[in-house]
Amino acid sequence: MSQVDGREAVLSKTILDGRTAVITAGPGGHAYVYIDGAQITDGYILDLPEPVNGMRRAIGYPKRLLITDAEAAVIQQGMDRITAAYEAARLATPEGQRDDLAQAVGDAAARMERASVAASNRDDWSDYLPARAAFEAAEAELHAFDAAHPELAARLEADQAARDAELFRSGMNQ
Repeated sequence: MSQVDGREAVLSKTILDGRTAVITAGPGGHAYVYIDGAQITDGYILDLPEPVNGMRRAIGYPKRLLITDAEAAVIQQGMDRITAAYEAARLATPEGQRDDLAQAVGDAAARMERASVAASNRDDWSDYLPARAAFEAAEAELHAFDAAHPELAARLEADQAARDAELFRSGMNQ
């Protein structure tokens, strides 16, 4: 299919007034709807509480484009394909790899916290110890990555310092 605003068109359909709606997909399950070249709405595929004109799905809010289940499946396939390509490209960069490692540390910390609360309530630490080991392993992997990519780590640290300084300055001006 063609492209609209740099995004791949995954479906075209004729709407009730005879115009053509073109639906494009972006990463993360987001769809964009264009009519006559202008974007009219965007959003996720929604399940309607009850069918409207025989259709149970829609895209967008507050304006909605009604779609059939078959059209929703085609759009979802396009979004899944684009999301997979986006993730592959993101993970091909050191920044993307580090983001995933940092996310893994955050996820492991959350699991460790939940295990700690549960262990404290039960006075049984058998679930906490593996969660703590997983957190420490994820943290070690992130530190090893940063050591192998000192230029990225330095840039991220400088970016964070600049954000912190800006927050401090904005707080001082209130």
